This record gives sequence, C-alpha cells and structure tokens, in this order.
Amino acid sequence: TVAVIAAGVSTGLAALSFQVLETPIRSAPRLHPFRWRTVVVGVAASALVASTVVPVILDSTRRPRLAATSAAAATPVSAAVSPEVTMEERNARIPDDLDWAKLTEAPPKLPSCTVTDPTACTLVKGSGPHLLLVGDSHSKVLVDTFAKLAEEHDLSFSVNVVPGCPWQMGVMDRKLSMPRAAKCRNARAGWYDDVLPELDPDVVVFSGMARDEERRWQGRLVRESGHTERLAQLLYDTTRETVRFVRSKGPRVLLLSHMPILRRFEPLECLATATRIHQCEFELPPPAQSDAYNRVTASLMPDVYFANINNAFCVGAPRCLPIVDGVVVWHDSLHFSQEYAMHQRHAIWSVIKRSGALDGI
Repeated sequence: TVAVIAAGVSTGLAALSFQVLETPIRSAPRLHPFRWRTVVVGVAASALVASTVVPVILDSTRRPRLAATSAAAATPVSAAVSPEVTMEERNARIPDDLDWAKLTEAPPKLPSCTVTDPTACTLVKGSGPHLLLVGDSHSKVLVDTFAKLAEEHDLSFSVNVVPGCPWQMGVMDRKLSMPRAAKCRNARAGWYDDVLPELDPDVVVFSGMARDEERRWQGRLVRESGHTERLAQLLYDTTRETVRFVRSKGPRVLLLSHMPILRRFEPLECLATATRIHQCEFELPPPAQSDAYNRVTASLMPDVYFANINNAFCVGAPRCLPIVDGVVVWHDSLHFSQEYAMHQRHAIWSVIKRSGALDGI
C-alpha cells in the first residue's frame, strides 16, 4: 500500500515540477545567455548534496523520524499521574545513545526437543520445581527472564516456544505457509502427547498473543479437523481442552495474561522523533478478551492458575512510560523488549508467586 501511494504521489509531483518549474526555466529567454552556467550550478549543487548530506543520513544510527506527527507524541503530560512516577521522570530527556540495532534485532532461535531427546529444550537444571514455558513469540520475549529466575531460585526450566504458533491443540492459522503450518503441528500435537510426559514438568506456563480480534482472525484461525465455529467459541473451547489435556498428564497449569497490542502506534518510531519521555506515553489498552477465557478456565479447573504480568510493564499506569530506568519497554507494537522483561523479572516473579501456582511444590 505504501509503495503504491508513494509511486502515485512521486509521479504526480514529478509531473507538476516538470510543468511548473523545469520547462519554464529551460525555455525562459532571460536564461538563454547563461544556459551552461545554469547547468553547471545545478550539477554542482546536486553533487555537493550527494557527497555531504546523503552519507551522513545513511550512516546515522538514529531511526528515521517516522512519528513526527504521531498522536502519542503530541499528547500532553497527563495531570493524573501514578504516584510511583514523578513529573521529573516523565519529562526526562530520551537518551541519545539508544542502541537501535539491538532494540530491533530478532531474538535468537531456541532449542526444540523430541521424544528421542526430551531434555534438549531444558535451559536450566535446578533442584526445585520444573517450569515449562509454552507459547509463541510473546513467550519468546520471556525466555531469558524465566531462565534467569530459574537460576536465581534453583528451578529447572524448559521451553516449547515457536513464534507464530498458537499454543492451543488442534488450532491452525490458515495464512501460514505450508512449512510453518507443519512446524506448528509438530510443535504442538505430537509434542503434547509424547514429549510432555517425558519432560515431566511441575508447572506448564502458557503465554501467547491474543488472537481474538474477529476482523483479523475470524476464518483465519480454525480447527485442524475442519470443524467451523465462531472465533470466541473456538478460543474458549480449545483453551479448556488443551489445559484439561495437560492436567491429565499431571502438571499444574499457569495461564499468563496476553501482552497488550498497541494499535496504530509504534513506540520505537515515536522515540526516534521525540525528545522527552512523556511525548511517547500511551494509554494501556484494555485487557484482551482471551484473558477472560483464561480467567474462567483457571476458576473452573483445579490446579489451574492465572497471572496478570502486564502491570509489571506499565509504569505510570494508566499511562505507560516507554523508557524506565534507561531501559526501553517495547520491542515493537506487539512485544515487550527482552531487556525490560529482564529488568522487571522480580516483579514478574512476585506476580507468579502470588498466583499460587508454585504453592506446596
């Protein structure tokens, strides 16, 4: 869409420039005696810009100013601020030395495990309870944090994290390519049946993106069996079915809240153009509808728990700061940054402990 619009606009501007500026200048009688001088000056000016300005822009480590007109950037500081955040913190300057390359780089690939090598996906081995994290790219953001918590609290920690793949059994995304769809099936269906019992975790932690927006996911997210149903019913039923299946294998289940999705707002693009932290504050979106399915499931089934970790990421609620203690909170509009998740690991651990999922283990 952007390419088509850019092509149309640039072609129109070029035609307008040709008719209004270029042709009149080339045909102006007064400039005939200075024709070659005009050419030389034009070429020299172009060469000067190409040799001085362009290299500076291309070599800059600062992201493009794409959010100069962002509504969030234009929003004044709210008068009703959280007592934990001072006006001085909100008005602090955005650091000039942000590492944009690190902020936007993709997380490293994670190990996977099969029934022949079930411990290949175990990242930390301790003497305490064994936690298994299952989910998609939203879970991937938390992997390093959980691994660090496991080291600090003498836990074992394993992963079954596959970006783009819902954790519910028997659910498929029809827009995935055939190889990715096959990867999702292998990471879920056979894995739950064969590998999960071999790993023998004490608690299975589920975390994933909320795929409950009907306009985007209705008809795209379906059962592999081909049975059709409304999106809300599909998510609620498959959530309960998967949790019930995992519970039948023995482990407790902890369902984490879904990360907020920021509509029409890219935090890093805003930070690239703003000068003060408060210019890129934003309202915390309402909880995902899928959180309700998780809460209901946890309330109806024994040894199933729910934990809302989003408050650990929104400092200054109900308006959230984009940078806290010099650490950028968001990787993009869909994911928290891994660095900030690590920074907030003690708050996350506190929420998990309060959920009761680890009591008595």
